[in-house]
Amino acid sequence: MGKSNGIDAVVKIFGNTEVPFKHKHNKDRSLGVSPHIVKFGKYDGQTMQMGLCEFQIDEVN
Repeated sequence: MGKSNGIDAVVKIFGNTEVPFKHKHNKDRSLGVSPHIVKFGKYDGQTMQMGLCEFQIDEVN
């Protein structure tokens, strides 16, 4: 799935689940990213980004 298809998929999910319009997800396509919000939390006295992750795709034979 390409970046454009991923953005379209998330925008569609937000539309189908009636995420409030005030969250401005209608702008996600023009911003080129969705979701467009970064969330932070406090942990052990430090401010840390929530949900930060990475992934790797390995080909399996």
